[in-house]
Amino acid sequence: MFKAVRRWSEIFRQAALRRFGIGWLGSTSRSDIQSVQQLIEKYREEYSPFRRELPLENGDSKTRPEGRDGVAVAVALIDGKPVFGVDFRHHAYTSADLAAAERMSAILSAKYPEVLGQKPHHATGHAHNARARGDGIQREAMKKEAYFDGQLTDGWPRPEDIERYFQFAPPQPWPFERNDSASLDVDGVDGTDLLPEGDPRRSSITLAFSAHPILGVYCEWSKWHGERQEADVYVSRGDFARLGQFVWDQQGSLHPAAMFIPYRLAWKALKEFLETDGALPTSIEWVGAGDLAPDTFIDPPTPTFQWKKVTSFAGVITKGWREPKDIEHYFLGPRGQRWFFDTGTDKGSFEIHGVGGTDHLPPGEGRIDIKLTLWGHPTLGVLLNWAKWGGGFDEIYASTGDLTRLRERAPRVHGGTLPVGLFVPYEAAWTALNEFFETDGALPKSVEWIAERDLPPEFRRKHKR
Repeated sequence: MFKAVRRWSEIFRQAALRRFGIGWLGSTSRSDIQSVQQLIEKYREEYSPFRRELPLENGDSKTRPEGRDGVAVAVALIDGKPVFGVDFRHHAYTSADLAAAERMSAILSAKYPEVLGQKPHHATGHAHNARARGDGIQREAMKKEAYFDGQLTDGWPRPEDIERYFQFAPPQPWPFERNDSASLDVDGVDGTDLLPEGDPRRSSITLAFSAHPILGVYCEWSKWHGERQEADVYVSRGDFARLGQFVWDQQGSLHPAAMFIPYRLAWKALKEFLETDGALPTSIEWVGAGDLAPDTFIDPPTPTFQWKKVTSFAGVITKGWREPKDIEHYFLGPRGQRWFFDTGTDKGSFEIHGVGGTDHLPPGEGRIDIKLTLWGHPTLGVLLNWAKWGGGFDEIYASTGDLTRLRERAPRVHGGTLPVGLFVPYEAAWTALNEFFETDGALPKSVEWIAERDLPPEFRRKHKR
């Protein structure tokens, strides 16, 4: 048997060198073994994540790696250069390495069952399968958590238990209705599971989601490198034509619409994440957060106070005003298909800040702002509300329709009611909105208005600045 193993080794090495340029360092001579050991020792010294200062007799100190005992390091020649391989407890070992190693080990085991596992070839199983031998250490020492439907649980769910969140179609209810955020976390990756829980040197990975009923899913993959004390952050890449547009989540955060991808793609990426113990999924396109423009992500107060013009329409917040051609169908489309009730809101608005040469002034300190707010109704049309405030102005006007119906109330999508007598037809509202755009926010003259102070007290509303 020993002769057969040696013969197999020689054939394997020659084939690897001939076909792939991979060669083994040294033979079994003492000098060659020492050369290999020196290379491995140098690698461990340079790349160990665990280092401590050791006092010397002369009072100086020396940095020495610690915690490396039992960690396998292998070295081979590829195109004449030494290339190193490590087992899962080393910080350089990733989840992607694990998946590839287990696949390769399975292939080798099936192809050479009589050889793999015989000494010294059991080292292949030790390093590639990432099993700790004799010390009781298991990969399960990594801590995994999942957050779905507002519940935090230990471990990761089975794909069949969460598939319904991503594989649904109308008229099925939106599965994220109660909580539109979810995440999967794993702590102690890259071999740092041997460190105490809470140790800042532990590395971790998070895949976070924010779902939207129309746009799909925003995905964010982040990895904390405990040794370097640095983080890598990648976000899913969707339609970059929508950069500058944002949507709210139920937690009050704004996400860029350009980073949302369809549910089917998000589900594919999630399954890959589960299968590879947290590796960055390759089934979708990602972009590094550091490679995006600074204004790609914003904090919630930003649109209200810093942008010159702001649109909040069809559930999407946009820097600047939307192009008329992009929203015309909400007003002039076929009956029954107007407005955007499927987004969960019936309200839109257009703002302009710092009119009349006051854009250099802070809000509330002389800056003049204008806002046109619109509420849609499936049959009544649109109610418009125009407000101008700041710099001594405090004006609010409402559109007028059939004032004989002023005391009738129309229900809203999110509860509450609006006066029926203040609605105008969709076509009239579209004309007024275009006039608002063309005059940089002036009160449109194409519809009739009534000052809110002239309405009965029960119909007055205060503009929320």
